[in-house]
Amino acid sequence: MNLSVGDPRLEMTLTLSDGRRTRGTVDVNTPGGQRQEVIAPYMLRVNRRAAAHAADVLIYEGARYILGDDVTEASGAPQFRVLRMFTSTGRGDWKRTVTTTDPVSGLPKGTSLSTLGTSVDFGLWRLGAITDAFAASTSKYSLISGATLQVGDQIGSYTVTYAEQHYGITLAEVK
Repeated sequence: MNLSVGDPRLEMTLTLSDGRRTRGTVDVNTPGGQRQEVIAPYMLRVNRRAAAHAADVLIYEGARYILGDDVTEASGAPQFRVLRMFTSTGRGDWKRTVTTTDPVSGLPKGTSLSTLGTSVDFGLWRLGAITDAFAASTSKYSLISGATLQVGDQIGSYTVTYAEQHYGITLAEVK
């Protein structure tokens, strides 16, 4: 199937994790020989007004997928959007360290972990192991999430060491 050709008869009703429904066409992603850091196994083609957007989680064939922007078809006014479907391999609480400030002195008083989301979907891939100066080995992972992660955030049992926004989602390194 070619995602550049629209055929409403091939569309199906799909469900997002928050219960919203959207119509679209799912196709296997064939990157065409381009090297990609993280490959999305499927692509979702939806009408430009569809309920599905980057950072949403789609449930498809019993699995969960984090949607990321890919291509808006560009001949005149775009009728369709194509979203990458990244496999969600886990879910966890998203926490960020918050510093409280003394109102009188203006100095930092302390820090605490603030929960920004519960059961946040993420995709995780092992990159390898890092050995520090003391010969201690730590595993390093690549993570994708619809949450806007920052360095120092925790998601599940992982701590973010690097984060950037691509495709409308967060691509991060964690340990």
